[in-house]
Amino acid sequence: MGREIFLSTRKKYINSSGNNKRLFVQIKKQLLKGREFPVQINEGKIMGQLQINGNCCSLGSHYLGCIGGKFLNNQSVSTDHSNLLSYIKECREITRCKSKEELKQFVANIFDSSLVGMSKNNKTIMDYRLPIIKSVSQINETNNKVCRKGIAIAYGISVKSLQAYSIAKRCNTLGKFLHNTRRFSDSTAHDLNFAEVASVFQKNITDHSSQGKLCPHTDSYS
Repeated sequence: MGREIFLSTRKKYINSSGNNKRLFVQIKKQLLKGREFPVQINEGKIMGQLQINGNCCSLGSHYLGCIGGKFLNNQSVSTDHSNLLSYIKECREITRCKSKEELKQFVANIFDSSLVGMSKNNKTIMDYRLPIIKSVSQINETNNKVCRKGIAIAYGISVKSLQAYSIAKRCNTLGKFLHNTRRFSDSTAHDLNFAEVASVFQKNITDHSSQGKLCPHTDSYS
């Protein structure tokens, strides 16, 4: 029969350290992950974004874009900056604590709920709507329509993310958009101990007799 090759002469037991404990780099990675904090909302940055996108679309010619034009003071051409900032900050609280994966799903939901259909030129027809918040009287069902830049500023998401989802939807690559993909090398330390790695191999490799058999509850091959 085939010749047996032992990669390790040291016997491993089910209670060996590598079988039931994480490596140091894995533990450090988890500790650092726990220190991640949500993005803080900066009023100055919001105003800068609004100014950069001034006169962004046909929905309103305003130096603070289509959102800013909805916050004009009664019987005045001045803008109520305080209420405008308060509204956008409330919108961004919806997305502020979301992870990257959750933000991608949020972008998908915003796009899908705003999609009206396709034009004759095969372009998407969108109807982006600002959320209606009870504490803000300036935004209601009759005036909450905005452009793509407007909805992106309101929620603190990027226009590119909406564009990327649109492309993924057309190309049937939504899985790639919604789920992070990355390349791994031999030095990558996954968050698994040796016993869990062995279990993954046993469940997913049905025929491995020619490659060597992974011994249950050990970190060696025979």
